[in-house]
Amino acid sequence: MDSGVELKKFGLPSQCCECGPQKSPALCSAIFATSICPNCFGMSVTPGTRYHTLLNTNEPPDESELTFVRSVASTVDASLEYLDHEIANLPENVKRLEEKRASLLSYRVRNNAILSPLRRIPPELLREIFSWTMPSLEGTAEVALCIEQTPWMLTQISRRWRVVTFSTPSLWSQIFIDYRHSHINRDPSTYSPSLMKAQLDCAQKLKIHFYGSQGIDLRPQIDMFKLLSQHSSRWEELSVELTAEMVPILMTLRDRIPSLRRLWIQWSTVEDQTGVHSIDCFQTASSLVDVGIFNDYRFVPVLLPVHQLTRYDMDCQLEEHIRILKQTPNIIEARIDIAFDEEVGSDSLETVDLLGLRRLYISPAGVLKYFKVPALEELALDIYGEDILSLVRSLLDRSSCSL
Repeated sequence: MDSGVELKKFGLPSQCCECGPQKSPALCSAIFATSICPNCFGMSVTPGTRYHTLLNTNEPPDESELTFVRSVASTVDASLEYLDHEIANLPENVKRLEEKRASLLSYRVRNNAILSPLRRIPPELLREIFSWTMPSLEGTAEVALCIEQTPWMLTQISRRWRVVTFSTPSLWSQIFIDYRHSHINRDPSTYSPSLMKAQLDCAQKLKIHFYGSQGIDLRPQIDMFKLLSQHSSRWEELSVELTAEMVPILMTLRDRIPSLRRLWIQWSTVEDQTGVHSIDCFQTASSLVDVGIFNDYRFVPVLLPVHQLTRYDMDCQLEEHIRILKQTPNIIEARIDIAFDEEVGSDSLETVDLLGLRRLYISPAGVLKYFKVPALEELALDIYGEDILSLVRSLLDRSSCSL
């Protein structure tokens, strides 16, 4: 009997219900070794047919029906064996599918990366973005010369980023060397001379922040400061904590710092100041306009081009402040901290006219009486019990200014 006729006789569909109308029982037989799709068993048997009756009652089959029923049983057994085999191999199949999926995901990421806007950002915009990734000097212990820090890190992302980074001198201008922190004490090689030389080659102008320490080996510090001093003609900023061994190197910089605009000096210990009578290497710095000198232990004179200063920050005797400020016609901002005096001021001191001064910090407030500031806009005072209102009122009347 034709298989299609036989299926209809027993109430089974002539097409596979699971595989779809496009496929036939003959196609299923290639998979299940039978002419009947096992997916159809028990699901698509037509009610009222002979096979439906046999499935749902205890009625015995005719002799002529046994062959078909046995063939169905054989097909089901083959299907069960196939499913058992698939279940047994499920972990391996899952692994294979997961690997295939991971490969496709990787390909999708690589393909989508081609469309990334980052690839189309102009170099000048990349440079601006890179500049905002530079570490802040406020977290001094975290700003170290190492390959994991910006800008070195930027050179490791892609060839294009590397080209942009190395061709942007401003990213390399900030140099921070601090030997005072504990991680340097544990590992003095943190600051690699070879990395420093590479950074110096990439930079154009240099902003040097160098803090020495007597607490660790001085030789690496001296070698590093000497290396930086070889490029002093490109210094725009110098912030330095001096040790006694660094002073002779500093003194060789006279006439070698034409670009220096900002200067900050402090001392590591009181012993470092011993034997130092003055520092005169900055007197010929033709671009210097912003100076800060912190004399915590003892006043050491620093000769400066005071006539060109616009910002001034110093701890010293009042007489020294007045001597310097009398020669600063361009001063806009001043921090005047009186130090090393038991009694501040003298009736013999003259009043200083600071005609262009706009911002003033002064300590103690009592020395306000020695200054006249007609252009003053901002005032900060350190108060030690003085009659602050009368001091300020007197300053305003004398200067004819309005804060």
